[in-house]
Amino acid sequence: MINFDKLKIITYIDFISEIKEDLFTINIKDGEILSRKYKQDKPYNLLININEDKGELIIEFTGKILKDDYYKLINIDTIECCLNNINKLGICKLDVKNILQLSSVLKCDVTKDIKTNLSIKDISNKINQDISNYKKWKCSNYNNGISINKVVTTQKYKRRLNIYDKEKELMKATNRTFFDCVDDAEALKAKFNNTIRFELNLYTIESIKGMLGIETNSLKAVLNASTNPIHEVLSQIIENTPDVYHGSNLDEYQKIIFIKHFDCDLEKIEAVIRSHISKNTSVKKTMKPYRELYNKIMADNSSNIDMLALVA
Repeated sequence: MINFDKLKIITYIDFISEIKEDLFTINIKDGEILSRKYKQDKPYNLLININEDKGELIIEFTGKILKDDYYKLINIDTIECCLNNINKLGICKLDVKNILQLSSVLKCDVTKDIKTNLSIKDISNKINQDISNYKKWKCSNYNNGISINKVVTTQKYKRRLNIYDKEKELMKATNRTFFDCVDDAEALKAKFNNTIRFELNLYTIESIKGMLGIETNSLKAVLNASTNPIHEVLSQIIENTPDVYHGSNLDEYQKIIFIKHFDCDLEKIEAVIRSHISKNTSVKKTMKPYRELYNKIMADNSSNIDMLALVA
């Protein structure tokens, strides 16, 4: 099931009523109301834009609107709860049934939360190391993690992949007001222990349809998409190469080549060394640097990060 941490949807103005006018910013021109807008960024982000001129209703919200169920994220199972929670605020009344049936998605953040003991530093280093084209993909710091932007000549296909430690991000002071509004803050925080978040920002209708493999950007089509766009984008960004210890100097590098030539089989290596050294030379001493390098190679292999498998 595909999940989101943010959705921006557009629907019909008829699907909102009982608007608390004093809570909305009203845009008036020549005595006529053009639009009404409600916006909050605490305890979670919410935008409601009522465009009288175009007959449109735009609603943008993040997964935190689910409160204690935030860890479930926005998806086909929780979307109704998201809209019902807006109604509970008492700022307006949304026609939830019709909005679910007759809305389209303008922007979204496809999200995958991964439980792992890997650190964000390990993951960031691995991705930086494996980027296939540095002219096509640009990296920058993001939330103590990494943000990868596709370099495009047109905004139609703009996209960004953010990867960060969600557990640490939630500990920031900026999230204090959010945890004040949930019933069991500690239980919710525990849901994000050892969690690395992969978040794909899709800014345009073209990128939404293309990355989700859908023909329309209707809310129903988006929520029912069966693709794995984060895996798809990551496979475009990186060449998933194994971590291999290459040695710290030429002598080590030559020995590593020798070790690999014999398939990392120390018994074979020792047999070759015995056949090429004098009887007075210590086999144990001669084998020592090979054994040490062998251990480094094995350690690298055992801790190798398969990034694509991580988000599969």
